Amino acid sequence: MKRLRKLIRLLLFSKIVFLSFFCSEVSAQKENRNWVFGYNCGIDFSDLNNPRVFESNIGQCYETAASISDSLGNLKLYLGETQLNFGIEIFNSDGNRIYNSDIKLVNSFSKGAFFLPGLSNKEHYYLLYTAPMEDSICPRNGTSLCFGIHYSLIDISNDSARIIEKDISLGSQEVYEGINAVKHLNGKDWWIIAKEMPKDGLCTNTFITYLLTSDGFEGPFNQDIGPSYCNRPSDPGAGIVIANSGSKMVFHGYSDLEVLELFEFDRCEGELYNYQNLDSNKLSEIYGCEFSPDSDLLYITELRNANRNNVSKLTQIDLDNLKKTTIWSDSSIGLNDFTLTQLKLAPDNKIYVSYSQRDFRLTKFNQYNNHLSFINFPNRKGTNCDFNPFEFELADSSYAFLALPHMPNYNLGPTGIYKADAGNDTLLCKSYMNGVKLGTPAIAGLSYSWSPTKGLDNSSIAQPTANPDSNMKYTLTITDDNTTSSCNQRKDSVYVKVETCTSIQVRESKDVKVFPNPTSETIYFQTEQTSIQNIKIYSLVGEKVLTSDKQYVEISQLPKSTYIYRVFLKSGETISGKFVKE
Repeated sequence: MKRLRKLIRLLLFSKIVFLSFFCSEVSAQKENRNWVFGYNCGIDFSDLNNPRVFESNIGQCYETAASISDSLGNLKLYLGETQLNFGIEIFNSDGNRIYNSDIKLVNSFSKGAFFLPGLSNKEHYYLLYTAPMEDSICPRNGTSLCFGIHYSLIDISNDSARIIEKDISLGSQEVYEGINAVKHLNGKDWWIIAKEMPKDGLCTNTFITYLLTSDGFEGPFNQDIGPSYCNRPSDPGAGIVIANSGSKMVFHGYSDLEVLELFEFDRCEGELYNYQNLDSNKLSEIYGCEFSPDSDLLYITELRNANRNNVSKLTQIDLDNLKKTTIWSDSSIGLNDFTLTQLKLAPDNKIYVSYSQRDFRLTKFNQYNNHLSFINFPNRKGTNCDFNPFEFELADSSYAFLALPHMPNYNLGPTGIYKADAGNDTLLCKSYMNGVKLGTPAIAGLSYSWSPTKGLDNSSIAQPTANPDSNMKYTLTITDDNTTSSCNQRKDSVYVKVETCTSIQVRESKDVKVFPNPTSETIYFQTEQTSIQNIKIYSLVGEKVLTSDKQYVEISQLPKSTYIYRVFLKSGETISGKFVKE
């Protein structure tokens, strides 16, 4: 039985992944359209066929880079360098530092910060980041700082923007520097994901998640999965990368912890499953990771390492069979202090790659870091992916460091195999009708529940008859009995308007003439002065059967019966009555 449930779950997830990718392409938002990173680098992806470079004023963002636009693609916020203590500040859309934005975030955390749009206020934005915690929350281990998840909340409603919550710590658990986020299956809330870092002598294999909703943060939720690590690293260099589909996740290390671990992710429950080791012992210092758009391939960059052939490489891993293909190495360039660094899937579905001095504080402008490389067809296997080294030129005086902007997939929408459909809002004419039918025909494997139950002949079927005494809003909840996930429910509502429909008073100039009545083919509606906007025809159980924007309705296809018409006038008035179809 467990194997059967697991098979069903995997089948459902395969459908969910497809629908999620399809929906995101159809209704794409544009929060990811502006990239700000490196030394004054900027890329505007408004035109996906011809991205435009611009020169930003962020100074030097070495490993920490993040930016966000609004849903129309207008740049709103980004991170930039502060002149004090190797720090980071928040800049607004005018390129000015936001007052009091000297947050705890440091300039050397790869994938250590990202923006999220506010859930209940469109002019609020969250910045999530890894930063030192107060000693009262997490005592230091000797001289080493203790790093945890923090957030600040930014209000952009005025011209300069302002910080309304600053450096708020989420819990007391110490984490690796790279954190990430993915949308909940409802398409609104966000899962925040981090990996707990061990303390000396205390082993851990814990992943930490928080759920950000319109009511705030929930959690932490801890899950133990994969191998345990026992020694606290001197460098917290490890990160989390999530596929565009939201269904796969990689945890990788690039300093003291050389690992490459693949998981599948349940966007409903916020849980990982199907751990797989990607044989990282044959790879060296995996710094950059990115999934192909279809989530079937993984690309990684290996930092230049004097102990391992002294080259940096771009490698593709086929996640079906774990085949590794070297796409490119910099062995022919001869810059021993430069290396391939970060990877990022862009809105144009290409993966861009940065190239920088490994000691980023010594980086100076040259022909290599003034360009990005890109993978033209990242869904293609092997060298057919078409890697183009140093082919994307940045603005004249701009150059890349280790980082490209860290952004979750803002376009990942809600998914589900079935949709609740309570039917269209309807009219109940008490003088003519004994009720109206709600909903749509039943689907096998779904359970139905209506509330409130008042006025319904049966609240647990797909299409009950409603006969309330007054206006009523009914809510339908469907439950998919094939899964036990908490995301197996969908809801929809319908409004039933109750009228007597017997004493409609209109001025003579707005009277509607209906003829012929009875009729078998066409019924006409005529006014003298006020124009008709549209006409709707209902059965005696309230089902809308025809709509017309003309002054007549063809009814020859209707069965013989008595029907209700509603004439909507452009003046805003509505006139109802009955006719007979012969």
